[in-house]
Amino acid sequence: MKGIAIAVETIVYLILAVTVMTVALMFFLSQGGKAQTDFEIEAARSSACASYQYYDPQCTNTDSAKIPKQIQKDLNTACAKYSERRNLELRCVSGAETIGDIKCVQQCCLACPQPKGKT
Repeated sequence: MKGIAIAVETIVYLILAVTVMTVALMFFLSQGGKAQTDFEIEAARSSACASYQYYDPQCTNTDSAKIPKQIQKDLNTACAKYSERRNLELRCVSGAETIGDIKCVQQCCLACPQPKGKT
């Protein structure tokens, strides 16, 4: 009987170890989801703003015909997601092919010059 008792104890310990490892793994996997999404949204916003500012460094949108439609669309989508995630209420339209409101770009892109008088 002594040989069977050791085998049963080993199986019980293995089951406990697997259970603890599973719970620990689920805990750590559930913690990184929101932060990972935030990093992806921030990276998309930074990339879209850099592409946009190549064509419009002052963020004035005086001639949107020079800016490729895909860049404008990417910027609108990235800024809309950023605004939604941060509850900023920017007036960006996700998926729109042109910049509707330049204030959206000015508030979304960090490198855009801010209008005078704003703090």
